[in-house]
Amino acid sequence: MASSGRMRVVVLASEWGSNHGELSTFNRELAIQLAKHPDVQVSVFLPRCDQDEKNEALRHNITLVEAIRRPGFDDETQWLCFPPKDLQIDFVIGHGVALGRHANIIRETRNCKWVQFVHTDPEERGMFKDCSDAISEGEKKRQVEVDLCVNADFVVAVGPKVAEAYRSYLQFCEKDQNIFVLTPGIFTDFSNIAQGKQDRSKCRVLAFGHGPAEDFSLKGSDIAARAVAKLSDAHLIFTDAKQPNEVADQLQACSIPPGRLRVRSSTENRERLKKQFSEVDLAIMPSRTEGFGLTALEAMCAGLPVLVSANSGFGEAMREVAFGSQWVIDSDDADVWAAEIKKVWTKSREIRLQELKAACDSYAKRYNWEEQCRDLVEKMRCIFNVSAGAGFTVPQIVEQQPDADLPQAVSQPQPTNRPQHSEERNVSRRNQEDTSEEGASSTRRESPSISGTIPNLGTLIRLIIATQDLSDEQQKTVYEILALQTHAYVKSRNLSTAELELVGAFIEHVENVYDLALVSANVGSLKIVLRCRTLKGLEQLWSDYLSGHLNEVAERYLVNDAIKREVKMETIRLKTTVEKENYLMCKKALMEMSG
Repeated sequence: MASSGRMRVVVLASEWGSNHGELSTFNRELAIQLAKHPDVQVSVFLPRCDQDEKNEALRHNITLVEAIRRPGFDDETQWLCFPPKDLQIDFVIGHGVALGRHANIIRETRNCKWVQFVHTDPEERGMFKDCSDAISEGEKKRQVEVDLCVNADFVVAVGPKVAEAYRSYLQFCEKDQNIFVLTPGIFTDFSNIAQGKQDRSKCRVLAFGHGPAEDFSLKGSDIAARAVAKLSDAHLIFTDAKQPNEVADQLQACSIPPGRLRVRSSTENRERLKKQFSEVDLAIMPSRTEGFGLTALEAMCAGLPVLVSANSGFGEAMREVAFGSQWVIDSDDADVWAAEIKKVWTKSREIRLQELKAACDSYAKRYNWEEQCRDLVEKMRCIFNVSAGAGFTVPQIVEQQPDADLPQAVSQPQPTNRPQHSEERNVSRRNQEDTSEEGASSTRRESPSISGTIPNLGTLIRLIIATQDLSDEQQKTVYEILALQTHAYVKSRNLSTAELELVGAFIEHVENVYDLALVSANVGSLKIVLRCRTLKGLEQLWSDYLSGHLNEVAERYLVNDAIKREVKMETIRLKTTVEKENYLMCKKALMEMSG
């Protein structure tokens, strides 16, 4: 961990651009989104890059690190097994077999943590590839992917389809419940593409190759050709063909006339892809199986109507959002695809663009890059802390009596940009000093209490928050996330109200509503110790506790969608507790102070 407390994350990549396909596109966006997090320092380690690419990456606060050329390695990505000695690494991110095996080596040689991303199910893909050994090779690749996931410290699945597959594959080692699902969000660099509003006489349909000729059936290229061939006013633009001449022959064998067919080679850059999105009327992805389908998502982001296979991660994701299902086709029948293409085409251009925009807006709300990456960073921080035993991220705090020994790691936050109550801070500091002198012996002397069961906390009130109806593992997950939030808040209380999250926002709320001041925050369940300033504030707190309103406040501030997703619960109930003896003692102390 860097001295600044930021996690140093190294993302392995084959390139910074998108010449090598969807993985490169995903990897770059992942790095950009991670770099937005204030607690993360991102480097991308890759075989080659130029100065323009380095400058572009720096604009996103990302450092591109070029690998040293290693003679004798046929594959230049193998150079990534040897990161520079001065490249400091807390986490290395690998992808699939291609970049996961390098991450495995780096984890062992650099004593860092390894996050493994999985993008496809090779075994399912092998069932549809056009080569003799596709099935056996798919099985072998699946086993390698699984072995990498077993060895990794943490597994991230790209999209819901891949997540479901690997939950099944990893159930034997009980890693299935810890898979983090990251569904790609909107690519904003495509959102400024202008789509023409005038209707055309011919429907221009865009389909993607993304692979060698042996992937022809896998990608549903035959479905695309036969569907378009059935529509006399439709033309097929087949792009990203790695072997365009061979692919052209395969397409024409599917009954599409050459006069209504165009075959283009691999898309070299995103600018060319953007031009193609504005050139056509509709994009289709009839893949028989697809881990996700990033280019179809990019088409939607560009405002281009897109029909996608239900047997794809993108298709599954679209079915979960409002207005999304109409763009998903659960069939590999060319007649069905032709009918759906015609259905879209017969609507006015303005209507189909409006309908696509409604689905795109719903998708953007459901799947947000920044929110998902923030959740991922929190999970990574938990993993790092647990394995390293460090106290800076998930504080190792035991339950202590606040007047006897306020935890030094998370007590007495010193705000930098907000007013302090100096008298209150000094009183609290004196309490600590007095207690330090009195509690030096191993047998700590407690102050008298009303019933002898809890110490006299004076004007301090202890608020305990616990989960209800969760398993031990689910409770642990919730407390880990809240622990991170607690530590981040008490470490530096100079955040604006808009920046506060979870625990920080909750503490600010109770401070303002009940006229309290934070003294310490422990996590075990969550225990917050606050100083009561007024009798009126204390009575309001007690009234809201008795009525159950305090439970509702805690749930509103401390439970978000990310936590619900993490523990796979639609609802998380919290219970707050203020001990009656504590309330009575605090009330008595305040009344004595007021004379």
